Amino acid sequence: HQSESLMMCIFGVNKEPIGVYDLQSPESPEWLPIFQLRVVPASAPWRKLAHLDRKRALAALARRYLRGCGPTGERNLAKWAGLPLRDARAGLIAIASALDVRADGLFDLAGRAPAPPLPPPWLLGAFDPLLLGWVSREPLLGSNQNLVTSNGRFRPFALVRGRAAATWSLQAGKIALEPFRRISRRDLKALKRD
Repeated sequence: HQSESLMMCIFGVNKEPIGVYDLQSPESPEWLPIFQLRVVPASAPWRKLAHLDRKRALAALARRYLRGCGPTGERNLAKWAGLPLRDARAGLIAIASALDVRADGLFDLAGRAPAPPLPPPWLLGAFDPLLLGWVSREPLLGSNQNLVTSNGRFRPFALVRGRAAATWSLQAGKIALEPFRRISRRDLKALKRD
């Protein structure tokens, strides 16, 4: 008896599968960053995936998203996953017994360990996933939305104490910071080391 695995099939423009992603496998942890998902070749028997229960798939997606990005709201889940809001809500409803609803209206997985301490100051590159999939980036960027340029392109930026503090570039092989808020000497040294 094999354990059932949830799969996500990605289809190309011509409606043919271009890959099948294993969302739940016995040898993998409960939540995997995108870059660690196993891709099963499109030649796999993908037509057998028709039996996949939509409710279970949406529930698994919501649970995994909350593990990596919680606490959050339904609109962030929908934006990140590229789903209609009704599907994001259906995924959250399917795992309602495993959720805590916070006073600010955000959802999180019940019994989650306290948040780890903020990371040390670090330099993030353009298109860092930290800024992707949010309805509002205000909690990270504050009033400095100028980090986001036209066509959704992000400039490399420095994260200090959990918030964007500067943009950066390499000039003559050295890091050049353009702070838009005060950065302590200690944090500047940490950024230079990064």
